[in-house]
Amino acid sequence: MNTGERTQAVTAAAKQRVYEIAKDLGVEHGDILLKARALGVESAKNKMSALEPQDVDRIRRAFDRERQETLIEERVGSTVIRRRSRSGAAPAAPRQPTAAPVAARAVVEAPKERALTPPVPVEVREERA
Repeated sequence: MNTGERTQAVTAAAKQRVYEIAKDLGVEHGDILLKARALGVESAKNKMSALEPQDVDRIRRAFDRERQETLIEERVGSTVIRRRSRSGAAPAAPRQPTAAPVAARAVVEAPKERALTPPVPVEVREERA
């Protein structure tokens, strides 16, 4: 057993923090905590909680399953497949571009000019030596 194999064995058995899992999955740590509690993981209390490897695997599988359920694949060309997440229960129909009505556009007013007050005269005294 060389050093690389030993390091991998120790790393695989080590606990992982919630924020590390969130970073790997690209989600907020709050989402990981919610999913862990839904799965019955009692040790997940905050982002610094260390989770057992089997709990981490369950959470990862749950997120992968959720992503697969909401994934939409659309073949655009012979070599191009567009994959995206579905935002709702049914895929949205393509939207037609519409022109914004003139009344809905924001009107920006020019700043009002302030009246300038004349400078206050200053009296200069010369000192004689």
